Amino acid sequence: MIILNAKQVARRFLLSNAATILLFSVCYGDNI
Repeated sequence: MIILNAKQVARRFLLSNAATILLFSVCYGDNI
């Protein structure tokens, strides 16, 4: 159960990171 929980947390963390990176790239693209 702990391993599955860790995998879910890792997936959420990666998804949130991807979303933030996309937002930053869009913001920088608009600024440039």
